[in-house]
Amino acid sequence: MNKSEKIVKTFIQVIASPYFAIEDIAMVLNDHHIEYAVIGGIALAAHNYKRQTLDIDILISKKSFEVFTDKLVGVYFKGIAGSTRNFYYLTDVKKYRVEFLVEGDNNGIEMPNPLSIRTKMYGVWYIDLKNLIILKLNASRTKDISDVEYLIVNNELPLSFLENSNFCNEYTKIWNSLKRR
Repeated sequence: MNKSEKIVKTFIQVIASPYFAIEDIAMVLNDHHIEYAVIGGIALAAHNYKRQTLDIDILISKKSFEVFTDKLVGVYFKGIAGSTRNFYYLTDVKKYRVEFLVEGDNNGIEMPNPLSIRTKMYGVWYIDLKNLIILKLNASRTKDISDVEYLIVNNELPLSFLENSNFCNEYTKIWNSLKRR
């Protein structure tokens, strides 16, 4: 592969990445006063840990989900057959998969109202670091625990970071295991 082909390949990979679309999606949501917070893999990057992710996860309030489905689906987003919360964000170049998690119960995990856990960075509302870690610990999948490890290391978080949280014990175990390495 020559240098020009490598440049084109890299450009295509960047455009294909969901990281490429998040600012545009946020602009649409902000323009329509949607109450949201970006969570999941994209939010990790906002908190100093970028890893590969194939979709965009967005926590949305119940009230805003109604506005979203009434005003934005069919214009900016296209529903995915068989799902009520998975959509494609449509651009001239690509469609990006977006999963909306509505506040309340989501497969046994209680999701808070996004207004109570978000922080604005670069024009995008992201879940704050503390609540991202709590969300990851609550899900407790292997990749989520690994994400927490990287967040602790990359942000140089102290042992006391989740001191008054229901997840203090889980966080402390992970923090201690990292210090023993």
